[in-house]
Amino acid sequence: MNIQHKSRRPAFTMLELMVVIAIIAFLMSLTVGAMFSFIAGAREAATATTIAKVNKLLQERVDGLRQMDFTDAAQRFKDSTNNGSVELSEVIVRKFRMKRAFPQNLVEALGNDPQRYSSLAVLSSPPASFIPKYESGIVLYALLTSGETFGAASVGDDTFTASEVRNSPETAGLPCLVDAWGEPLRFYRWPTRLFKPGGAVGVGTTTLPLARTFATPLVLTAGKIYGADGLPGANGVGGQGAYGSDDIPNCGSDGAPGIVGTDDDGNGTIDDITELGWPGSDDYEPLNYDADDPYMLLISALTTSNAVLQFEQGSTTGTPNLLLALHTPFTYAPMLVVSAGSDRQLGLLEPSDFSTDCGYLACPTITLNGPALTLQFLTDNITNLNQSSSGK
Repeated sequence: MNIQHKSRRPAFTMLELMVVIAIIAFLMSLTVGAMFSFIAGAREAATATTIAKVNKLLQERVDGLRQMDFTDAAQRFKDSTNNGSVELSEVIVRKFRMKRAFPQNLVEALGNDPQRYSSLAVLSSPPASFIPKYESGIVLYALLTSGETFGAASVGDDTFTASEVRNSPETAGLPCLVDAWGEPLRFYRWPTRLFKPGGAVGVGTTTLPLARTFATPLVLTAGKIYGADGLPGANGVGGQGAYGSDDIPNCGSDGAPGIVGTDDDGNGTIDDITELGWPGSDDYEPLNYDADDPYMLLISALTTSNAVLQFEQGSTTGTPNLLLALHTPFTYAPMLVVSAGSDRQLGLLEPSDFSTDCGYLACPTITLNGPALTLQFLTDNITNLNQSSSGK
């Protein structure tokens, strides 16, 4: 009798099993990495969308306010103070009107318009569960839903989605605008400590404003005036141009760089305060332009660094007064709405931080040895001024 033996299939060797497991693990790592990358990208896009929405609502109101006529109020202000011109008084009245209309912290909201923002009074003695970092997002939501519109469309509770608003014990039960990571959006009305490049011009000291470097990650155009190499200039290199860098400054109205010691604009003076923008030039530094003071009346009136500090801190006594403080004169000051980004590290002092460091003016959180760390925190932040680069 013939017995047929079936051939047995050889088993996998240990090496083959290890290779298969390694391939599967590698494919899984690629999948997980792609998934996390997709989630991160989706959160950045969602945050940029929220910030764009907020920015549009703010700008509509700013445009409305800037169309208002403050001549009568300026005349009354001049008569009551008996100081300066009507034109200068109008600049100051307009700035205080903007401050009243766009509070960025609790003290401003309740101090300038307590009835309109009465719902925020709970933050004056918040419950233990409240986390202070949410204050700016809470005030921003109240500003948009309850504040003055200046002819712009009103904002209802349905303007924002559930994912854009947080209402929890951590926010004292008040609605707070948040990013896609659940972190509060911060609002800076006049971020002049961020945008002012490399030191005061004409007045002040080098310790007042901070360098352009810290604005660049948050503002798409802040560092775009580069030298021939296409890169920002470094301090101590070259020596021509942008505040200690090797970058050549913008040309003035004559199409040629300004020359130190020369009356380039033909107004009869040499390098006067209304001309001087770049060191050794009468050409304007773009970040030295105040849209609410195009003729630079404030910087002409404030002739000492002490006067600039008094203007910033709202005090002549050395004790800062939040309700009277404005911002660094002769400085670009667009409104800034910012998310801390994926690392959840803001890198800026809070809008409610009214100290000698001027946190309410968007001062970076720089310690003695921490500039590099601060820049690292800022690089992933998403703002209304860098959205065209996807928050980078």
